[in-house]
Amino acid sequence: MHKAFAILKQQTEKGIGIIAVVHDLNLASLYADQIVLLDQQQVLHCGPPVNVITKANIEQVFKTQVSIIDHPQNKKPVVIQAAL
Repeated sequence: MHKAFAILKQQTEKGIGIIAVVHDLNLASLYADQIVLLDQQQVLHCGPPVNVITKANIEQVFKTQVSIIDHPQNKKPVVIQAAL
């Protein structure tokens, strides 16, 4: 999956627009320039991953506790589900 998204990311650098529906928050965070977070078919947040993938936003939509850390290579947010 990462290979496919890396190829798509290269296309955006050529000026080609890409729209993808992704349910993996960490994959979206790593590759997307903009993220739209939906809740009950409504746009809840829209913007760069660092503004959308936040502890408060994810906990509000998914009703579970998470931690958000920075990816060690690119500082994009990474979601980690809290231990049960």
